[in-house]
Amino acid sequence: MTLVAALRRALDEHADPAIAAGQAAYMQNIQPFRGVKTPERRALLRACLAAHPVTDYESYRAGVRELWRGKFREERYLALDLAARLKPFRRDALPLFEEMLAETDWWDVLDPLATDLLGGALRGQPAMLAARVRTWRDDDHLWTRRAALLVQLKYRQDTDRELLAETILQLAPEKEFFIRKAIGWALREYAKTEPRWVKAFVAEHENELSALSRREALKHVDGRAQRMPRASRTSS
Repeated sequence: MTLVAALRRALDEHADPAIAAGQAAYMQNIQPFRGVKTPERRALLRACLAAHPVTDYESYRAGVRELWRGKFREERYLALDLAARLKPFRRDALPLFEEMLAETDWWDVLDPLATDLLGGALRGQPAMLAARVRTWRDDDHLWTRRAALLVQLKYRQDTDRELLAETILQLAPEKEFFIRKAIGWALREYAKTEPRWVKAFVAEHENELSALSRREALKHVDGRAQRMPRASRTSS
């Protein structure tokens, strides 16, 4: 039995139709659910990996891709879990992750794909990061544009803030909720590292940013800015 077959059988054995109905409704029936919650799903992955280890990149790519294109939403979640768990293969997996990005259909899978997988694959490669972000933010696909905003979410002091700023300002005119929310989220996370810069950026571009983006960006900023030692300030 393959890893994917073992995972699908495990999902079937642990399915809960009552939970599945609630999950599907919450996710606007984007896809059928099995009704397996996150802790249990990840425990199943650990058990199945122990019995069916992945030892090479080709098996990794095939398993992630097959799960990603499965019938049930938990299979997409397992594709993300598997891709993230097997870290030795992630650096070579950018083409796979971009393939998944093009097939993304909702925020629940886009956000971990962008912040963990794409962000991890591009971290430490500034030229490639900038090229990808500038391509993604021009894409017609909503979730690809959202990825352009969120890919640096976990970079903290490694954030290319010029790239972040230009991406935000390019996408700020959009009325799409998921873009406006992502702008605020990206700024709020960066404010954990540079609260003064975020506060100044929002003030400078107040008329360009939506109320939602501004509100999300400035959550907790004043307290962080006051606590931040003056010596840690960087030029803007």
